[in-house]
Amino acid sequence: MSYLSNYLNNKESKIYSYKNNNITIFDEYAIKRHNKLQSQNERILYFAISLLNYIYFNHPDSLVYQAMLKNPDNDSFGDYQVKLDINSYKYNIGGYSSYQTQYEKKDKETNTVLRFSLTKSNNNYLFGSTNELFSISRSKRVVNKYVLFVLWIVVIGIELLVVFKLYQKKDYK
Repeated sequence: MSYLSNYLNNKESKIYSYKNNNITIFDEYAIKRHNKLQSQNERILYFAISLLNYIYFNHPDSLVYQAMLKNPDNDSFGDYQVKLDINSYKYNIGGYSSYQTQYEKKDKETNTVLRFSLTKSNNNYLFGSTNELFSISRSKRVVNKYVLFVLWIVVIGIELLVVFKLYQKKDYK
């Protein structure tokens, strides 16, 4: 995870050069003009989660994938918080069920400080483990190719008969 933190802290990374106003995290005005994101750190956290999900779904044979799923504390796979160091702030992603916003103001001269009270969870992780794994497979083929061949022959035959009957020369006496 330190590799990912270093990549996201480097402002020359390729992810920062991509600009697309249709996607919020790549919109350069999402923080200042549109107020879709609250800070640059929030944007970088979205980058981190997007990269982790990209690696999870597209590169299951990489070392980064194995590092994402393996708990560094007890060498087991599954439920743990992803720890990232972004702009000298330490973030723990996952392991919380809810949060409450708290505003703190010590005196009139200082600004209001925004704090979050987090509620711990035992099952709300970015990459969680499951006790059961199910697989769905079909016992029979859905479409039989031989039936399709016969069906097409019947449809073509019906169309030929209909066209023949519609355009058949009629003799009037």
